[in-house]
Amino acid sequence: TTTIPAPASADHLPTTNAATVLTGIFAKKKKEQLQKYTVAEIERLYFFGRDLGMGNFATVRQCKHKKTGKVCAAKIIDKSLCSSKRDMIGTELAILKKVRHRYVVGMDEVFDTSGHLLLILDYVSGGE
Repeated sequence: TTTIPAPASADHLPTTNAATVLTGIFAKKKKEQLQKYTVAEIERLYFFGRDLGMGNFATVRQCKHKKTGKVCAAKIIDKSLCSSKRDMIGTELAILKKVRHRYVVGMDEVFDTSGHLLLILDYVSGGE
């Protein structure tokens, strides 16, 4: 088997403390909290359609922005089911906030409700 050697130094890589991205979501620090939204406020912005997929702690639904007509995918994360996955979700958010590339699914918005975190992502048709 062939192994890929580790780089000599990772000093050139940016470091992000993924846990700090979600500290507000899980109410650790007030100054870093995401703005809270009600479901009604989000539904004033988006139409929500059919389910696209389900995971252990999230559901993905098709949605459409009411003003622009842009079709998106809403990843709806149940915060009560993923409190132990805070670092993993923080990493996902940190990456999605930074990466903009035509071959990578992008994130348009993040909404924080009392029980859920909604990530509004680019919609990619054609299955998994």
